[in-house]
Parts: sequence; C-alpha cells; structure tokens
Amino acid sequence: MSRHRKLDKIILSLPFQKGHGLGDEDDTFTIPLDIAEQDELITNFQLSVHKSDTFYTQIITILYLGYCIFFLLILKKGNKVGIGQKYPVFLKTAPVNSVALSLINLRYSIRYQIKFIKINNFTLNMINALLLTILVILSINTSSNKNLHGIFIHALFNVPPVLFFLLSIFAKKWNRNLNEQIGILMKSKYNYKSA
Repeated sequence: MSRHRKLDKIILSLPFQKGHGLGDEDDTFTIPLDIAEQDELITNFQLSVHKSDTFYTQIITILYLGYCIFFLLILKKGNKVGIGQKYPVFLKTAPVNSVALSLINLRYSIRYQIKFIKINNFTLNMINALLLTILVILSINTSSNKNLHGIFIHALFNVPPVLFFLLSIFAKKWNRNLNEQIGILMKSKYNYKSA
C-alpha cells in the first residue's frame, strides 16, 4: 500500500502540463471516449480534411488555368511577331494539353472502358508522361538558338507542365493516403459507453 501512496504523491506533485485531458480546449484526450464522441471526433476530422482538400484543389486549379491563359496569350503574341513560327503546332499546344491532363487527374477519379481499352488515372498519367517526354525531346531538337530568349521559351514550355504533373500526382497521393488513414481510424473505434 505504501508504494501506491508514494506513486500518488509523485503524480500529484507533478506540475500541470498540457495534454493531461483535464478539460482545457488545447489538451488532447487521455480519457476514454464513448462511441458518440469517437464518431463526432472522426466526423469533424473528416470534414476538416475534405474542406482543406477542396480549398487546395481550387487553388491549384486556378494556378493551372492561369498558366494556360498566360501561355496561350504569349503564344498568340509570339505568332503575331513571328517568334514561334519554327516550332511545330504540336509542340506549341503540348504544354496546355499536359496541364489539362494534370488538372483532370487532380480533380477527378476516372474509371472508363471503351471495348478493350481501360482509361483511368494511371492511363492519364502515362499519356501525360509520354506527352511531356515528347515535348522535352522536340523542344530540345527544334532549338537552334541558345541565347537567353531561347532558354526562356524552353523553360516556359517545359518546366511548368512538368511541375504541374508532379504536383497533381503528389496531391492525389496525399489525398488518397489521408482517406486511407481516416478509414483506419474508423475501423479502430472501440466500444465504450460512459455513465
């Protein structure tokens, strides 16, 4: 019995620290939660994740569309001046097509089948990677001038679509991992009823 009293004295003599579940809003719960509280906590977390995912997807979408508009305006202005005449039409529109594929991949989960061809997000990623590879190869091969202007045009053609492609893959993977973790959290609920 004396060991228990010593332990009680040690615990009671400790200074108050956050995280002990004594009712402060910033504290984490260390006491068991009943089933309704668990459901409420998980639902609130799920809504918070969904809201932040929607917000960041909208921001990324605006960024993608802004790049496409900016790129098309520069391309139109370049065609009037005669700057981009030596580039093939496919090379001129490939960055916008790549960004469009990245945007579709980011915003939608696609599962579609035409006879023997399955079209899903993985297929879109492969098409986009192939398109970006062709874009980089054609851009390097059609480059005759290595001055600052040529480097800027190649950077405008190649860098943002590749970054957008990677961003869409990582954002989709992050969202999928969060949803899996929420599913694991839902499965790990325990039965406890408070009085």
